[in-house]
Amino acid sequence: MRIEFISTGDEVLSGQIVDTNAAWISQHFFHQGRQFTRRHTVADDLDSLIDIITETSHRADVPLQRKLPNVPPTVRSFLP
Repeated sequence: MRIEFISTGDEVLSGQIVDTNAAWISQHFFHQGRQFTRRHTVADDLDSLIDIITETSHRADVPLQRKLPNVPPTVRSFLP
């Protein structure tokens, strides 16, 4: 089973914060006998988000995504 996780955030990409959510959920899945095949981090940019969500949804059996910071709820409804 292909499981992929998407994190978003300029603050993660710049190193201002460590993505502890990705580490925690990776460990949780591992203890359940599952492993991520890929983890992605993209900027808080709508085009980047749409690209990675689209790409991952075509490849992964289970695409997981953390909340979408700095993206208004009205925009979220248009994401695939």
